[in-house]
Amino acid sequence: VCSPEFENNLSLAFIALTDGNVVDACFGVGGCGRNGSTQAKNIIREAKNLLRNAGDSSESIKHLAVGAYGRSFDAVIEYRKNIAMKNRFGSCSKAKTIRKAAEENLSDAFVPLLEALELTP
Repeated sequence: VCSPEFENNLSLAFIALTDGNVVDACFGVGGCGRNGSTQAKNIIREAKNLLRNAGDSSESIKHLAVGAYGRSFDAVIEYRKNIAMKNRFGSCSKAKTIRKAAEENLSDAFVPLLEALELTP
């Protein structure tokens, strides 16, 4: 059983996904004059609706969704740190390895959510 504070934060974080611009930013849409393509906007709308509807019927979906996006942001932060270190001390050949690891981490971040939504990861 989660504390009321955790549940309030979870609700706020989930609303940021479904009604805010978190998903938009992940698709490179919004902010800094980036309007994005019609296709990207449609995908974003569909993703938000899917999350919203699933979250309405299952509290665990909210946990999985917030966790997935949190882990994806962690993966991006780790990627940027590793690239910065490579630029200081490493060779250019390491960039491909760092990028591949980051892509795998991003993909892995969403597996539990995709499985719960019965989508193929």
